[in-house]
Amino acid sequence: MKRYQTDRTQPAFTLVEVVTTIAIIAILAAILVPAFNMVFKTATNVKQKAQFNSISVALEGFRTDFGDYPESFNPLDGPNMYGGAQRLAEAVIGYDGFGFHPQSIFSPWGTDSVGIGGKDLYILPNSKWNDDEKKASLKSRKGPYLELETANSIKIADLYG
Repeated sequence: MKRYQTDRTQPAFTLVEVVTTIAIIAILAAILVPAFNMVFKTATNVKQKAQFNSISVALEGFRTDFGDYPESFNPLDGPNMYGGAQRLAEAVIGYDGFGFHPQSIFSPWGTDSVGIGGKDLYILPNSKWNDDEKKASLKSRKGPYLELETANSIKIADLYG
């Protein structure tokens, strides 16, 4: 039987070296992944605190202009409930995003009276206002106290098209 000799002059890694390298990489990954998760959670917490601070500042601006915070309950009975977060949103940005109208009664229709048929206070897509009426409505408003671009907010219409 003839023996063949192999040329061992070419550099190569042994199995032990390869396994050791893989083990070191795995240990480093096990250490770094939780650290990155902690950084991500901390960034999320900071972002949430900034959003709550922005809402707090907006509410203080509303209170300064109107003397009190918006009430959170809904005095209107019926299927068209409008309270809590909806009132908060109207108070700090307005029904249409251009500020709060002082004559608003926080109705779900954006009018100055309960039910359909009151005077529109906000510029809605179906409003039949002339330019002077739009300017007068915008001039009479306060705010918006919270800018939508910096509040990381999304309009419902953008979600459901």
